[in-house]
Amino acid sequence: MEGSDQALDYLRDFFSGHGGSYFDDAAYAATTKALCIIFLLLILLSNALLVLKNTRKFDFYTRPKNQIILSLAIGDILFALFPLIVVAKTLFGDYLTDIKTCSLAMTSDTYMRFLIHFVYGLGVVVLGIELLFRNKIRDMTASKTAKFIVSIVLSGIPWLLGLIFVLPLCLANIDMTMCSSVQTLDQAKAAVVISVILPACAAVAMCIVVNCRAFPPAQYQQTTATSAPMVMITTSHSNSQLQSGNGFTGPPTDGYHPGNQYPQQPIPGQHPLQQYPQQMNNPQAHQPYATQQPQVAQQPYAAQQPYFTQQPNVAQQPYTVVQPNQGVYLQNDAGMALSKFHREKSRLLAIAIVFFFLVVPQAIYQLGYTLNLNRISLGSRIAYTAINDFVVWLMVIRSFVTPLIMYCYSDV
Repeated sequence: MEGSDQALDYLRDFFSGHGGSYFDDAAYAATTKALCIIFLLLILLSNALLVLKNTRKFDFYTRPKNQIILSLAIGDILFALFPLIVVAKTLFGDYLTDIKTCSLAMTSDTYMRFLIHFVYGLGVVVLGIELLFRNKIRDMTASKTAKFIVSIVLSGIPWLLGLIFVLPLCLANIDMTMCSSVQTLDQAKAAVVISVILPACAAVAMCIVVNCRAFPPAQYQQTTATSAPMVMITTSHSNSQLQSGNGFTGPPTDGYHPGNQYPQQPIPGQHPLQQYPQQMNNPQAHQPYATQQPQVAQQPYAAQQPYFTQQPNVAQQPYTVVQPNQGVYLQNDAGMALSKFHREKSRLLAIAIVFFFLVVPQAIYQLGYTLNLNRISLGSRIAYTAINDFVVWLMVIRSFVTPLIMYCYSDV
């Protein structure tokens, strides 16, 4: 009963805003240090695996998708090696006091809260655009050098826009002597909206557009186009070829072919091997059997060259010769390509959704509480710390979770 009364007293004090006396600073500091080190190592591990996987592909330098994934992975590695290292140094007692270290702290905070989210959101948007227009991009870049240049440009667009819009907006009006920001309230809100909320919404919207596309791009339809119904199929036997003529296609060697009418009865005085080509070359083959007259019955059988020794006239061959069952293989390849397209776009949508739900809460908290002058005070230090750290660690976890999904996305 005594333990339950203490728990009730704690909850009563917590919700009434008097729970500060229960805050354990030592436990909080130890937990924060452990979380910082754990997530730093996990982020480095997941993104290192992603970089290694993409750089080992044979088309790494010429494929825009691989270059974009690489740039996003490098951004998350910098997130671990720059802002998280600064946070860890601060947690372990190396406080930043002078002007030089103050500017480093301001820059790392800008990268951690704004720049990396802007770059990652636009990176997902560029991946969606690349998936929609992959065939056109490939047709415009014939040489490997051109493909490499286009890949570098597409992967660098998010970073270039981030340097143009995010850094000036977030680092303006920074007082280095006081190590604080003197930005206006509207400027701070604009930094949150432009750097976090808009890229996250744009990434989800672009991936929804990609998933609403019923048919895959042209690069997935090439195999399907080649698997159209063939005119004739022959075996690999060198003497079984196609000839031009009045329906003569040579002897069937791979089963019954529609349109080839075989004589039902032997013609008197003629060897059976001579009946098939005569039946096909005879213009009156469609007439009843009794009215058909053999064309070469007067010649002895020894003078007739069997049909399987006749040399085809390759110059007059009007049809495309393919190997048997080739259409079946092409249809299977087309189905696999279509399935690959569906997996790629669904995984890209999963990346965008996870990215949205992990970074937007921190932005909403800043807009609704930190930058809101009319906010309702939480009162309790525990409540403030729990909510603030929860959205911050969600933001940090994003750099570990989305690379894992991106690892699966790079498979297709």
